[in-house]
Amino acid sequence: MPQVENLDDLLRQSDFITIHTSLTRESRRLIDRREVGLMKDGVYIVNTARGEVVDENAILEGLKSGKIAGYATDVLTGEPPTEETSPLLRAFRRGEVPNLFITSHIAGVTRESVKRYTLYVAKGVRDALMAFKR
Repeated sequence: MPQVENLDDLLRQSDFITIHTSLTRESRRLIDRREVGLMKDGVYIVNTARGEVVDENAILEGLKSGKIAGYATDVLTGEPPTEETSPLLRAFRRGEVPNLFITSHIAGVTRESVKRYTLYVAKGVRDALMAFKR
């Protein structure tokens, strides 16, 4: 795939889009109706960033129209998400869109990350005990 200059070009050319960004003022609703409109028909999207990085109503409309062939996520609007804060969760629970896949917030839970986290916690406990011992 040729290198792209900006997000709009990336959206127009991609068959698969994965979203990995921190939630900031600039990234909130990075993907909304306009961006979904730029995407290829039949695009697949994976969001493991934050729910608020996308406009969930725009994603839902894209899923229902077929513009988006599939959307997979482990993040939704609101922490913890509810049917009131997340249109995607509401649609998922009602079985409205078969091409929507939601898992619990586990994308960062790999063997490596669990090992690193365990070592980090163990070091913190050790350091606290050493400080207490003094």
